[in-house]
Amino acid sequence: MHQKNRRLVFKFTTLAAALAVFAGCSTSPRQAAGTGSAERIVVFGDSNVDNGNLYRMTSSEFPAAPRWKGRDSNGPVVVEYLSESMNAKLENYAVSGATTGESNIVPRIVPKYTNVATTGVSWQLAEFTKAGGKLGPSDIVVLWAGSNDIFGAQRQDKADLARRIDTASSNVERALLRLHALGAKRVVFSTRTPRDVIGTDNDLNGVDLNASLRETIKRVQAKTGLDIVVYDAYARIADMMTNPSKYGFSDPKTLCVNVPACASDAYGSGQPVASTYINWDGAHKTTRVHKIMANEIQDMLRR
Repeated sequence: MHQKNRRLVFKFTTLAAALAVFAGCSTSPRQAAGTGSAERIVVFGDSNVDNGNLYRMTSSEFPAAPRWKGRDSNGPVVVEYLSESMNAKLENYAVSGATTGESNIVPRIVPKYTNVATTGVSWQLAEFTKAGGKLGPSDIVVLWAGSNDIFGAQRQDKADLARRIDTASSNVERALLRLHALGAKRVVFSTRTPRDVIGTDNDLNGVDLNASLRETIKRVQAKTGLDIVVYDAYARIADMMTNPSKYGFSDPKTLCVNVPACASDAYGSGQPVASTYINWDGAHKTTRVHKIMANEIQDMLRR
């Protein structure tokens, strides 16, 4: 086997240990104060909230440039902005490609990354638990997943789509119950974001998923009394795409990654070009959208 490939195929125990280190060193602990404050933000989920874990697991190969430092965007993602604005430590277990269960879809896209095949949300929670993780009233948990469960689903195959949505909803319920058992008091959960073109089959699949997940949240709240803040990323971003000038965007449809002037507009430069775009690629949003979402989530947590 080629030396490079040998480095990529390592045991999950090693991978788990590495991820635990990544989660623990995202930012330094800081004291928080005031309404809606937190000392720590603990994250489980997929590419919407992964701040570089998949990138590290694939020897800094995937996702590749022009994606920013392994994020599926052109800058920091929503939980990084949230951590910064709330002055809270970020402990991040999310892995791009994660489903709500054990699996990860990345090896379906790039087969050589078999080492991440079982890094779904269930695995992330197991690693947190094995490391002795506990949650309490000074923590905010972010759970952001579900989209990858319907990856590649065909809308005309209603039975398969329904099965996938039911599986995602059941997994999310188990994850929330597990978080509650670990001591979680406040959880932020997001709906699936709209695709780059609203109303396509892929986008509508997400609408159906979101409806099921909302019912799941209600069921868990009734069972546990857990404080779950549901951020409707779908509705907010759909509004951005429908009324871009309201948010200061000028290009609501074009994929930034496909436009050299946008894709090369480096984070830290003010991004005069990229800040006018909403869609980074067909499934992910630009860092400016992530910052808007973080600000809105923080406002919701203050209520």
